[in-house]
Amino acid sequence: MRSARLWSHLAIRISVLRSAMKSIVIICRWLGARVCDALSLRRMAWAPVPVRNSVSRAWRRDLRLWGALAVGGVATVSMAATPAQSGPNGGGQPAAAETRPAAGAEKNEKSTVVYAAMAPDVVRLRVINWVATYHPKDARLAEKIGKLWAFAGETPSGTRLLELAAESFALADPEVADVFDALRPPREVVLLPNIDRVLARYEADTFFAANFRLYCSRLMTQQRMYDEALDLLTPVELVDVIDPATFFFCKTVAHHALMHKEEGLKAVGRLLHDTEDVPERYRALAVLMEYDLKSLKEGSLDAAARLMNDVERRLALGRGGARVQKKEDEIIEILDEIIKKIEQQQAGGGGGGGSGSNSNQSSSPAADSSVKGSTAPGEVDPKDLGKKAGWGNLPPKAQAKAKNLINRHFPAHYREAIEEYFRKLAGRRRTVEPK
Repeated sequence: MRSARLWSHLAIRISVLRSAMKSIVIICRWLGARVCDALSLRRMAWAPVPVRNSVSRAWRRDLRLWGALAVGGVATVSMAATPAQSGPNGGGQPAAAETRPAAGAEKNEKSTVVYAAMAPDVVRLRVINWVATYHPKDARLAEKIGKLWAFAGETPSGTRLLELAAESFALADPEVADVFDALRPPREVVLLPNIDRVLARYEADTFFAANFRLYCSRLMTQQRMYDEALDLLTPVELVDVIDPATFFFCKTVAHHALMHKEEGLKAVGRLLHDTEDVPERYRALAVLMEYDLKSLKEGSLDAAARLMNDVERRLALGRGGARVQKKEDEIIEILDEIIKKIEQQQAGGGGGGGSGSNSNQSSSPAADSSVKGSTAPGEVDPKDLGKKAGWGNLPPKAQAKAKNLINRHFPAHYREAIEEYFRKLAGRRRTVEPK
């Protein structure tokens, strides 16, 4: 237990120091950009006064923003310098940071890591920094982004922050907007948009890469593109994710659809037990998926039916190939095993009575059922019961009621068989009546 706490404290310090280093790098970038702005402002001495005032106002606004970030970085460093408390009233739980238990920790010990969404101010600062880094000369874009991130006193949820970040990315880069539009339902996706080209352009910014991947994965799960969603989420680090609840929910949906039992249960456990502020719709669906994954049995008829649905989904998306052939082979193997088990059960049931029971079975049951010493064919003359009290006939209302019950509670072929029976019965009556 003590080694597990030490490992958790060490992981917390590493995560906090890492965040502090990122903040320092961002501040250095900003200082370099402001020096360049100051030099260009000196060269703009000939420019009109309103232009110089707008530049200086932008400089002062950015200075206030990054001053707040610098204060946060100093607080982060001081927090890393003090040991984390693990008592009942102590903190020490990193937001959106994953730690591994020590080697001597018990296997049944619950995770002490809590995943939480990024603070709205932090997300806004990182989005503004991304826009200032990659699109520094677009004043209209900066104005649009500023209006988009004006919360007006409300505190947006993690999912809303992710949507705002995605909308900001789409406003800044038309190719990002095209990727989102191509993946957004109800449009049918056959060919994937060029996601790799967008990622290659902004590969240095881990914040953009992580949340761009996450938002694309969210759209892919809505389009039932589960393999592609998992491939996108694989390299994502939670420290850069705006909304961990969406991250774990997308992984749970994909693993559940692909019948990855262990991975799915792990993801849904993180979502339900280790994540704060999970939306109610995520939680309700996650509980159902957790129950479904726990009851999933490999090699069962249910597993074969799920595999068939998966093959149908892949073919509908135009994803035929080695994966589909492998799934089809698995279906055939499962069905073969089920058929063999049924045949073995039937064979065992037939011989379960032993040799004595088999010796009592007759080779000609029809002959044995006839009366000994009788040579007649066993046919009898039909008895005329007459037509008193409508013998053998239902009243019309009772017939209609019976037909309605049959139509309501039985399949169509039952109704056809019964109608055919009544037709034959009516024909037989017509042949008998003249006599």
